[in-house]
Amino acid sequence: MSSEIEKAAAQVAKLRAQTERLSGPLADAEALLRAAEDAESVRRAERATDYNRRVVETWRERADTVARSGDAARERFLDALSVEPWFAAYVECRAARHKRGHVLLSRN
Repeated sequence: MSSEIEKAAAQVAKLRAQTERLSGPLADAEALLRAAEDAESVRRAERATDYNRRVVETWRERADTVARSGDAARERFLDALSVEPWFAAYVECRAARHKRGHVLLSRN
């Protein structure tokens, strides 16, 4: 029985030595990983700050551009209406038919 105990103790000692030998590189690798994660976190925070600053600086201009994007088409439409009175009547007829269709369909 003592030989079994000695074998087990030797095995434990061997495993402890391996653990101590490998724990140093593992700790170093974990420290490098934490440093890389921290650097990435800082980089992302800086990117987010830069993005937010650019959005704040340009959102109004972009919103105005989008709001005015249909102005030229609207002007061409109004010009066509003023030149062709039959077109205005056609548009009114189509609008009335469209509204009537929705009213008729919504009752079903």
